[in-house]
Amino acid sequence: MGSVGAYADVVFDDPAIHATIMELGGWPGLCRTEMKDLGRIQQRFYKAHRAYTGRGEFTFEPVLSGEHSLNTACQRRTFPQPPPTFVGDLHRARLVYQRGTRNPLPPTPSVFTLAEQYLQLHKNKAP
Repeated sequence: MGSVGAYADVVFDDPAIHATIMELGGWPGLCRTEMKDLGRIQQRFYKAHRAYTGRGEFTFEPVLSGEHSLNTACQRRTFPQPPPTFVGDLHRARLVYQRGTRNPLPPTPSVFTLAEQYLQLHKNKAP
């Protein structure tokens, strides 16, 4: 959040991150979260992201709009819109950008999901 900032548009390589951030109020709002609220937001983010990754297909925004995109004064003055900042795997982020809200992508499995699958697989095996 600190390296991109609230003003820039951003595209992550995981569509579940897009859906989760929109559920939490959007990119600028998340960037402006006060330090005292970060723990609570982190818990909400984790739960929502986990729900999206477990759901399968879902709709998501192709770009998380920053404050400049949301500011109509910038558009009225015909300032050129800067390109979004891609975060993570560039190829996957471009797929998120191209397919947002139109063609849902399956979510990228999180480390937590993969660990849970591993534990479940080995739990069912008898020693």
